[in-house]
Amino acid sequence: MIDFEARSPRGAAHPGSIVVSSSDTAATLEPSKRGQARLEQLWAAFQQRHPHHTARFAGRYATIKSIGRRFVGPEEADASPKAKVGRNDPCPCGSGRKYKKCCGASPT
Repeated sequence: MIDFEARSPRGAAHPGSIVVSSSDTAATLEPSKRGQARLEQLWAAFQQRHPHHTARFAGRYATIKSIGRRFVGPEEADASPKAKVGRNDPCPCGSGRKYKKCCGASPT
């Protein structure tokens, strides 16, 4: 995802985000309520400045995925999302406590 930050002028509304899929060369623009024109302008400028952005993103995706495998292992990195954890189920973090008393606890 490419997320443009409003730097100038101060207080300018956030224009939105752009999602670039690793398997597709097309980008999906996700503008804020009034940011469509500004987001399109920023995306056009980005593409002009970085004409080989799709190849660079593809390379970065492969690198990040390989780094992730070092930490979670290849079988966990490629695994599909697990079922939703219930409040009374054991916490998936491995603490041994119930989810509602561990990671599912609301911040105080």
